[in-house]
Amino acid sequence: EHVSPVNKEPSDRVFLGNGIDFPAYGGNSVISNVLFVTGKRGSGKSWSTAVMMEEFNRLGLQFVCFDALDAHGYLPHNPKENEGLEGVSTLRPKPGETVNMKALVSTLRESDESLIISLAGLPLVKQQEMIAEYCEALLEAQLGKGIMTIFEECQDFIPQLGRPASFDPIVRLCKLGRALGYGVTLISQRPAGVNKEALSQSSIYIVHNIINSRDLKSLEEQLSFGTDKKLVKKMLDGIVKCNKGEVIVFAPEFFRDRGYVVVGKIRGDRKTEHKGHNVD
Repeated sequence: EHVSPVNKEPSDRVFLGNGIDFPAYGGNSVISNVLFVTGKRGSGKSWSTAVMMEEFNRLGLQFVCFDALDAHGYLPHNPKENEGLEGVSTLRPKPGETVNMKALVSTLRESDESLIISLAGLPLVKQQEMIAEYCEALLEAQLGKGIMTIFEECQDFIPQLGRPASFDPIVRLCKLGRALGYGVTLISQRPAGVNKEALSQSSIYIVHNIINSRDLKSLEEQLSFGTDKKLVKKMLDGIVKCNKGEVIVFAPEFFRDRGYVVVGKIRGDRKTEHKGHNVD
């Protein structure tokens, strides 16, 4: 597995694996970009996302993760068990409860704490409404600092077909957020099910194994803008052959000197336990 040398993580880079790293600070910090993480079930999407959140935490970057599958339940700090990451807390609204998103965003302004919001067990319509209120409150607040918002199972919130309450606010956050220092990470196992208007804002694609023809076609359409067709074909061939944890990262703004694409493996030295597992 590709892991960093002990205590040799760069102090100014978000380090996801050998050759897969992005600037943590400055005008083009990864924290204010739009990322799309995709791959079939079990290919390593949630692992990659957790590695990224651990790196944000290490570098003092703030994030909010809407965790629809409760895949990241071990990241928040649990002092009783001496587990999780200091500076990461959790919110678990129960069915029937509401969250004051304006107050939550105000708390984010005053604090450097990151947050995992577990949506597991809530009705989908309620999840969509909560996310809509959060995005609108964040855009309105103009925090004056960088923050990354992560949406697991994003096809439920910005679907290709249908317009739930969360649709327009997420698209607006993807389009307008960068100027405010806000980034968005969209995560889905079905690229074909995610709205193209939101995906078109992505500057970084982290792609695990995909074999579904509709999903491959959707990716081909997204990656073809201004990209050599031979390169796209080579990338799609690689995506079909990826093993668990292996990724193809397409990031023209960041990998110009490497032909826009880096092929590699996400680091295996996680600090927190992984909660997302497949049912055999």
